[in-house]
Amino acid sequence: MDPCRRGHRHRADVLELAPIICDQVEYHPLLGQPELLVLARERDLMITAYSPLAQGAAVREPVIGRIAEAHGKSPAQVVLRWLLDQPQVAAVPKAASHEHRAANIEIFDFELSDMQRGAIADLQRGERTIDPSWGPDWD
Repeated sequence: MDPCRRGHRHRADVLELAPIICDQVEYHPLLGQPELLVLARERDLMITAYSPLAQGAAVREPVIGRIAEAHGKSPAQVVLRWLLDQPQVAAVPKAASHEHRAANIEIFDFELSDMQRGAIADLQRGERTIDPSWGPDWD
């Protein structure tokens, strides 16, 4: 098993053994990952957010809908922009159609305000949407 999949408390130990350039983890507005973001900045580590829309749960949040409406964007575009506004964070959104792929790219023609970014960050409530039976005991 990938040692980085064992949770935050083991990640620092792994980094002492071998260099890691990128760690792909579940990260979205409902699952904040604050300790990992600090570690990423300290160790110059990239974080790749998988399931960045929380399997659709994030885009159903009313605050994200209001921000999307204010910018003339979709809620998914707002979430992706919020993720990519963060240093050392990339995202891997699912895109089953050409329209979704195009929309995923069209996120650089607007900016979120500090207040909007904060409102999205405040949605964090430690909710995992991906928790396979073979996965680790997350911390």
